[in-house]
Amino acid sequence: TLNLSGELQLAVPKFIVPFKLQNQSRYFLPKTNIRLSASYLRRINFYTLNSFNINFGYDWNENSRKRHLFNPVSASLLSLRNKEAAFEEQLAQNSFLRRSFEEQIIAGSNYTYIYNTQNISQAVNFIYFKAGFDLAGNTLYAADRLLKVSGAINKDKQVKILGSSYAQYARAEFDIRHYNLLSRGNSLVSRFNVAVGVPYGNSAVLPYVKQYFVGGPNSIRAFRIRSIGPGSFGAYAVPDTIVIDEFDRTGDIKIEANLEWRFPIVSMLKGALFTDLGNIWTLRSETSGTDPDTGEPIVTRPGGRFGFGTFWSQIAIGTGAGIRLDFSYFVMRFDLGVPIHNPSLSNSEQWPVKNMFEKKWLRSNTNLNLAIGYPF
Repeated sequence: TLNLSGELQLAVPKFIVPFKLQNQSRYFLPKTNIRLSASYLRRINFYTLNSFNINFGYDWNENSRKRHLFNPVSASLLSLRNKEAAFEEQLAQNSFLRRSFEEQIIAGSNYTYIYNTQNISQAVNFIYFKAGFDLAGNTLYAADRLLKVSGAINKDKQVKILGSSYAQYARAEFDIRHYNLLSRGNSLVSRFNVAVGVPYGNSAVLPYVKQYFVGGPNSIRAFRIRSIGPGSFGAYAVPDTIVIDEFDRTGDIKIEANLEWRFPIVSMLKGALFTDLGNIWTLRSETSGTDPDTGEPIVTRPGGRFGFGTFWSQIAIGTGAGIRLDFSYFVMRFDLGVPIHNPSLSNSEQWPVKNMFEKKWLRSNTNLNLAIGYPF
């Protein structure tokens, strides 16, 4: 993968608003941020994805613990180019995947609330909480209805404006962390993260860049990035025409939890023991055409839909150990994870307890993560 990106940001140390603000506290520290950015993503043998983004918003502190970030204007234009034959084949097999990669405009607003009880001058336990909300497409939909400027409608019944369809969805994500400082340099850190995205109106599926995934160095470290889920997808037989790979490992719902014990070893060398768990799910069953023999819809990702009675049994679990080189100004991290429960395997293989002490199994199933900074 080749990823190039650049950003130009202007931060003005006050609110640029058409009215006067009253009763600003000494913690307020308001900023008006204007950002322009662009990125180029080339997935070798698959596709090129270009994106252009503009954001206008505000950043301020309510007090020493509470921070608010509000972007009333947030817009992106996604453009998919240079699709290879193998990727075209996957898009043809899965209509939901094809729709998620369509060239489209993402325009809306987002808001983030952060609550942090950390005291820099004292080594005490603290809590970090972050809630984010993202709405897209509603302003374009209202303007289209008001001005009656609807462009062409494509075969998926999406309205196009200026030649591109626009995304319409609502997303919410909550992340809470607890830092329990046991002694100097010795801490127990726990984290819980849940997120959901709901496409509606002009969108039948979330844009691919707005979908959720798990796995990798900052998530469930026993599994590679985008290699888990959705749900128990992979444990069921699928038609030979359906290809299973990382492009299918995204969803509309994410649940993740982590527990990590961090301890000093010697000097700048630190150690950690951790357990991670979680998965992603889709909100609805995804179908692609019908079976010519039975006439039944072909489910492209069986087992991937979220269910309150089944999700708990589809949680992926991994554990492991790591070492960190803490240079104060940055941390280099090496984490080795081992899967304990893999819901993508058949029932008899989901809990590989009997295989965990075999060298051959360990060589093919352990996952080494290299990263900069702590995972949370």
